[in-house]
Amino acid sequence: SDVEVSGGQLGGLDLTGTSFRRVLIARARLSGAIFTESEIKDVTFEDAKLDLSNFRHAKLTRVAFIRCQLVDVAFGGAQLTDVTFANCDLTGAEFSGSKMKQVDLRSSTLANITGLAGLGGSVINTDQMISLLPEFAAAFEITIKND
Repeated sequence: SDVEVSGGQLGGLDLTGTSFRRVLIARARLSGAIFTESEIKDVTFEDAKLDLSNFRHAKLTRVAFIRCQLVDVAFGGAQLTDVTFANCDLTGAEFSGSKMKQVDLRSSTLANITGLAGLGGSVINTDQMISLLPEFAAAFEITIKND
C-alpha cells in the first residue's frame, strides 16, 4: 500500500496472489510480470511496458493504464471494475472469461485480441469496433467475402 515505483527493470517478476493498494508504477519495465490472482485496487500504471504480462484471475478495481504497452497481455478470467486504458497498445491481448464493468478502452489500440466475449461491460469507439470486425466474424464462424 501507498507505494510509488518510478523506473526500473522488473521484467518477469512473479507477484501471484499479491495485493496492491494506492500504488503508482511509472516508466517501469514489467515485461512478463505475473499478477495472477492478485488484487489490484486504486493503482496507476503510467508509461509502463507490461507486454506478455499475466493478469489471469486478478481483480482490478479503479485501475488506470496510461500510455502502457500491453501487447500479448493475458486478462483471462480477470475481474475489471472501473478500469481505464488510456492510449495503450493492447495488440494480441486475451480476455477469455473476463468480467468487465465500467471499463474504458476507447483511446487504445485493439488488434488481434482474443476472448471477445470478455469485453462485455466495456466501452469502445466506432473505429475500434470496425477494426475488430474480423475477430468478431471469426468468433461467430462468419465468412466475409466480397466477390
